[in-house]
Amino acid sequence: MQYLFVTGRNPELALTEVLSLLEKMEINASPQASKTNAFILNTRKGIDIKQILPMLGGTIAIGKILCTGDLSEVERFIETEEV
Repeated sequence: MQYLFVTGRNPELALTEVLSLLEKMEINASPQASKTNAFILNTRKGIDIKQILPMLGGTIAIGKILCTGDLSEVERFIETEEV
């Protein structure tokens, strides 16, 4: 599963904080990509976003990535799935 984390002023600290929390929750996570104020993590287990977001001081928002691909693939996904 993939999750997008939007961070505050210190993205490196936010990533460290997220990885530490997930490790305590016994969820293995590996960073896939990062930008100035966001990063993507891959996990094997699902993350309860509503549970962990209040625990993270350096993270502004978390979203589960439902699909990837070019625009036509994403449009097809939105038309066929309940989002």
